Amino acid sequence: CSVLTSAPELPATSLANNCYDGMFSMCTNLKTAPKLPAEVLANQCYIYMFSGCTNLKTAPKLPARNSRFECYFGMFSGCTNLKSAELSIEFLSRSCCSYMFYDCTNLSSVTMLAPSKVISGSYLDNWLNNAGTDQSVQNRTLKVQDKAAYEALKANASYLPTNWQIGKCTVLDKDGNVITE
Repeated sequence: CSVLTSAPELPATSLANNCYDGMFSMCTNLKTAPKLPAEVLANQCYIYMFSGCTNLKTAPKLPARNSRFECYFGMFSGCTNLKSAELSIEFLSRSCCSYMFYDCTNLSSVTMLAPSKVISGSYLDNWLNNAGTDQSVQNRTLKVQDKAAYEALKANASYLPTNWQIGKCTVLDKDGNVITE
């Protein structure tokens, strides 16, 4: 896996439990992720799929609106060169995004459009821990549904680290308007 620089196509639109579990984990030279068009997810379908892919710079768009148990758990953890990611999720399931961007030290832009009413429980535990912490990251941008969604993220200490909060990060609503305190 250390010589793989691009991934094969993965055209599935409906996934099975654990189908891509760790598929490209530790592929340290992977620079390009495949498109992931699936809109119907399954439990742990993408768990640790790209973890440790230290040369991956952009996450594929994730178009699914409904998550499943641990479907994105640790998906990009340890992708130290990952710069941006976009999630379309509107319904969160238990631990669906936990540790998703853990240790993505160069992450500077994240879009997560889940509404405030579904941001609770243990859905996003540590999803941004140690993300965007590299000294080269001068500006971070977090795009959320609206101010209520930002406040819901901020209310849980394990959901929104200080460096992803207003004052250390530009926070935008879904329409690109700046959210202020």
